[in-house]
Parts: sequence; C-alpha cells; structure tokens
Amino acid sequence: MAGPSKAPQPAWVVEEPPVTTRRGALPDPQEVCKPFSLWAALKGLIGKDILDAPLPIGQYCPLTELQFRCDELECTRLLDQAAQLPKESMERLLLVAAFAQSGFAAGLRPYKCLNPVAGETFELVRPEQGMRCVLESVHHDYSRGCRIINAWHAEGAQWVLTGEDEPKVSFWGSSLDMHLNWTDNLTFSDGETFSWRKGTSNCGGLITGNLVVNHKGNLDVHAHDMGVTMRMAFKEPGMFGKRGSKHELSGHLVDSNNKKMAGPTISGNFDGTLTAHLEDGSQRKLWEKQYPPTGPGRFTFSEWTASLNELAQGQRGRLPPTDARFRPDVRAIEEGRFSEAESIKKELTDRVHRKVVDAHKAGQPLQPRWFELKTPDCLTSSLANGTEQRYRFKGEYWQARKTGDWANVPDIYEAHH
Repeated sequence: MAGPSKAPQPAWVVEEPPVTTRRGALPDPQEVCKPFSLWAALKGLIGKDILDAPLPIGQYCPLTELQFRCDELECTRLLDQAAQLPKESMERLLLVAAFAQSGFAAGLRPYKCLNPVAGETFELVRPEQGMRCVLESVHHDYSRGCRIINAWHAEGAQWVLTGEDEPKVSFWGSSLDMHLNWTDNLTFSDGETFSWRKGTSNCGGLITGNLVVNHKGNLDVHAHDMGVTMRMAFKEPGMFGKRGSKHELSGHLVDSNNKKMAGPTISGNFDGTLTAHLEDGSQRKLWEKQYPPTGPGRFTFSEWTASLNELAQGQRGRLPPTDARFRPDVRAIEEGRFSEAESIKKELTDRVHRKVVDAHKAGQPLQPRWFELKTPDCLTSSLANGTEQRYRFKGEYWQARKTGDWANVPDIYEAHH
C-alpha cells in the first residue's frame, strides 16, 4: 500500500482566521452531581421508545447529538489519504472502512448526549485538517411518539460526506437498545461513491448502575463503483466478558450477491487498532485510536471531544444563534452547574416542544434552514434499512457565515446566551 501524498488545501481555508489553541479537557465542575438512579427514572417505561424520556441530569454529558456526530470527523485524514489513491482500488476501500468505524469508540461512553431541539445547528471548522461540516436537526414530530431527524454535510478538498439519522431507543428493563439509523454517503472528487449505515448499540447494567455499552451486528461499507462491500462484524462479548474479544471487530469482502469473496481482511478493536491483512501475506495498520496522555477526562472525553463545545476566542461572532455551543443547559452541565442545568433544560425543551406542536397543529410544520427534502413525500419513508438519504444540503450556510448574515435565523435559545 503506497504512501499517499499530502492532500491539497481547500480554497476556504485561507479565509479562516488563524487557528487558536484548542482546549484538551473540560473545565472542573463547580459542584458535585447528586447521586441518581437511572433505573428509577426508567422502570415505568419498559417496552417503549424512550428517545425523548427525561433522564437524571447526571446521566447527560455536555454535548448534543449533533456534536456527537462530529466525533468521527477527528479521522478525516483517512479520507484525505484515500482520495490520493486510485479510484476503485482496494487500498482506498480499506481506508474508507477504517474511517467508517472510527467513531464507534466514542459510543462506548456511558452517558447520553442531549437531544437537539428543533432548528438547532452545529458547525465544525478545522482549517488545519482542511475540513468543515455543518449539521442541523431538520425534523421534529411529536404527533406519534417522538421522531427526530438530523442531517449533516462535511467536505474536504477531495471528498464530500453527507449524513442523516433517525434514532430510536427501546427500553427492555435491564438494558436498552439504541437504534442509530445513521447513514453516511461519501463521494470523492473523481466520482467514486461509498455508503454505510450504523445499526444498533446496546447499553446494559441499568439496574446495577454499572453501565456497559456494546455494538451489535455488522457495519457494511459499500463500494458502489467496485460492486463489493467490506463487511465488518462486531463481536459481542461472552457472558463473562471473555478476554480478547472485548470490542473486537473483523472484516471481509462480500460481492453483490452477499457471498464472501477472497481479498484483504480486517481485524482489530474499534477502540484500539485496526489492521488490514493483505493477499500477499503482509499487514498494514489502518488506524489507531488516539487517547489523551493522561487518560480520558470528565465524561471519558478525549481531547478532540472536549474541544467540540468550546467557544473559542473570536468564534462567537461567526456563529448563528442556533449553534449548539449556545445551548445554556449543555454549558451548565459542562461547567458542573447541575442543579441549574436541570431547570434550564426543562424550560428550553418544553418551550421548543410547544412551538413544534403548535406549528404542526396550524398546518405549518417547522422547516429546516440549511437542508431541504429531496422530494416532498420522502418523509413517509424511514431509515430502518438502506443508506438512501432524504435531505440534501442547500449550500447556503457557508456564504451566510462569510457575510455574517444571520437575519433569518431565529434565536431559539432566546436570552440565555
């Protein structure tokens, strides 16, 4: 596998202010979080979708689900490297597969991110990586339970990554299943396309309070132009947590008829190292999870994750008022103002919830600002299967950011920031 050359720099990078030093850890909490029981909060909801169920404030980490989607963007260098390799090459597929699984380690955190409120956005701009991304919570519907859809659009110099999810959470008593229904579509500048979907994770230990998260099933990375799929299987731990199988991942190729093919294989751990085993008998390390030298910080955050909710110097004036960094409940959790965070969260979510319901009753449901439906009727489909996405990026966000024109963007957090 030849070493790829350095990726070119996107044009927008030169317009960005100089990169400031980003924090690598969260601030110390201002107060100690009171003890709580997750089981006590959920025991009356067995068998139900609990996506929108209120949890004890100590069960939340200081991120919204939009910010959590950016955990995997730490490793976009893999996409830059893949873009330098030949179209329809096995080497490119291996790097894309490594990127596709890179965010699963973050999913092991035993904390829940806050659901985004309707109209919430988040931007991630990393000029040193030549990468930027915008995310929006594009659809909220409470007429039959809770339906939330999020969409995102990320870009590098030679690739575009679009994503969409429609999460569900099923509670079974001693455990819960988190159905991510998360799809990513990747297009390189030479036209080659890939797609994958993230399925279900399980969180056990709810009764004892010793929460353990495991990922289930397969992660299929489809190389559409090649007509093959890299199928990566998560090995579920045994009853006694058999040593050596924890967080293990293995991958092999399958053809369009779902039959196993000869070719490179992948092995490793999705929170450690991923290795490709090539047909000539050689091995190549594809990816390795980076951890802080002193170990994970508060909420088991890495340095990258700790930087996501930071309001860096000079950044406030460039962000729209809907950006998740302005959410007062998230900021209160981050700063360890837990008693205050609980009341702020309830006031904010209840108020925006009422706005969504009232708009729906009036026959004028709230519409996203930066994304749009591909067809008017495509919301009748769900993301239970496949990788087809229903929303597309309109492309207007970065121009609005460049001019600072947020006139038509509502202040959904109102006076809190």
